[in-house]
This record gives sequence, structure tokens and C-alpha cells, in this order.
Amino acid sequence: MAAPERPPAAEPAEPRAVSLWLVALAIGLMVAGSLGPWAKDIFVTDYGLDRDGALVMGAAGLAALVLALHARHGRQSSLPIVAAALGALAIGIVASEFREVLDDTFVEPAWGLYAAAAGSVLLVIVSMALLVRRG
Repeated sequence: MAAPERPPAAEPAEPRAVSLWLVALAIGLMVAGSLGPWAKDIFVTDYGLDRDGALVMGAAGLAALVLALHARHGRQSSLPIVAAALGALAIGIVASEFREVLDDTFVEPAWGLYAAAAGSVLLVIVSMALLVRRG
């Protein structure tokens, strides 16, 4: 009597595909956050483009270009360092905006600022993981 045949185990996702999705998520969060509201009070809402959201969006665009070039050149390039630096720049911009918003008693941060921050941090993490994995 033969042993029952087991269904094949699901193969883990390829790390490159996971990285691609995480980069897309990071860039998407940065862009959506830059377009969304960053600060609000009772009567007024400031959107990312009213503040420094254009800088965060520019950093996201440049990082996407750099990481696309990295994917084209293979694992041996050091381009993720540039993407991580752009993410760190965006973190600095968002942190500065958070500080400015929190200093005002009547204004509170809005979801766009949080999304831009999350995307920027994720960009740094994924870029550094791509750099470490290249070796």
C-alpha cells in the first residue's frame, strides 16, 4: 500500500519579488502622503504640497529611478545607498514638519504626514536590505 501523496508545499516568494512590492509600497506611501493632508485645525487643512511635500515626492521619484537602475544592473550595484539616503532625507523633512505642526497648539498632524513618514522609513529599510543582500 502506497503512502498518500502530499500536495506540494507552497514555495516562499522570491526575495526579489517581495523587495519589489515593498519598494512600490514605500514609494506609494510617500507620494500619497505628499498629496494628502499634513496638518489640520478646526478651519484649515494644509496639504503636503502646501508644505514640503513636493520635496518628499521628489525624493520618492528619484529613489524609484535609482532602484529601477539597481534592478537593471543586478545585485552588484551600490545604488541602494543612494535610495536609502533619499529616504533619510525624506525622514528629515517629515520630522521637521511634525515638529512644526506639534509646536502649534491648535494644529494636529493629519494622515498624509504619517503616510509620508511610514513610506520614507520603509524605503530606508528596504534599500538597506537590498544592499545587504547583494553580497
